[in-house]
Amino acid sequence: MADPVGVQLGGLAANLARVAGWVQNPANSKAVSSILEESKFMIEWIVSSVSLEMQEQLVELQHQLALWSQQYLNSEEISIQAERWSERVLEMSGIRADRS
Repeated sequence: MADPVGVQLGGLAANLARVAGWVQNPANSKAVSSILEESKFMIEWIVSSVSLEMQEQLVELQHQLALWSQQYLNSEEISIQAERWSERVLEMSGIRADRS
């Protein structure tokens, strides 16, 4: 929580990348569940320090995380969505410039 917002967003993006990579292996189900929960808390910590536009995106992501927690069965789709979210959050962080 003491890190700058950009670093916090980078950590959130890293969590989402982990989910994307791990969700398709059933042996990782506990780790993925923990990362999803941790990510929801991270959003709670970050949201008050960002613009209204970013807040809206983060609330949307938090909703998505809650759905993923309950829809673990379609892991391929979750993997694709998590990778997309990871890229979006990484762009929001300012750590990396948009590739386009």
